[in-house]
Amino acid sequence: IVAKVDGSSREFLRLQDRVTSALLKSAGFPVHAKQILDESERRPELGSMKTLELYGQALTAATDDERRQYLTLAVAEDKNFSYAVKDLAELEQRMRKYQETSNVVQDREVRALREKLKTTTTRPEIEQTTLLMLSRLMVLRRYREVVREAKTYLDGLAAGAPMTNTSDALASVMISSLMILKDYDGMLREGERFLARAPGSAMFDAVKRQMEFAIGEKRRIESGRTKAAEEVAH
Repeated sequence: IVAKVDGSSREFLRLQDRVTSALLKSAGFPVHAKQILDESERRPELGSMKTLELYGQALTAATDDERRQYLTLAVAEDKNFSYAVKDLAELEQRMRKYQETSNVVQDREVRALREKLKTTTTRPEIEQTTLLMLSRLMVLRRYREVVREAKTYLDGLAAGAPMTNTSDALASVMISSLMILKDYDGMLREGERFLARAPGSAMFDAVKRQMEFAIGEKRRIESGRTKAAEEVAH
């Protein structure tokens, strides 16, 4: 059985339906053929064949993140392609629910770790528990709490107490959180404190680079202010 139809690439999905309908009708299934044509009216037009290619990649994607990436690209290519728009909206809604569930679990873990810290007495266990709690807070994007908890622990160390790999990690997480918060003064203050206390740390260079980034941002901001003042004066 052979079927042939004519039309533009924008009508690709409808043309596909017309071919399917013609084949079904030739094969002796007129009811099914009519049903295909009736439903075909709801098919969206294509802005380009690339839209269909991206949508196909979204349907076969291995993960939700990858699927969202392809659907976003498909919508960007053709915002009127209703299949991708609908699928993207549904996927984003599901991912928000996943995130909400994760937040509940992570928050429960944070509370449990805080309770554990009340009865923990050895430094290694305190450091490990605090670091685990900070990682949970990072997932929750509660960066100010990360800074506060890390600073509380580091400030509580006795003068001259040696830095361990775990306490190094605590300081690094705190400085990274300050960077996310764009608290460049805090980054420079805590970064310098770290460099002075832990010159042999494996994280020394990473913290130093973060401080250099903060210095660059502060200079850029100051330069912008000076330029803006000059333009206003002009």
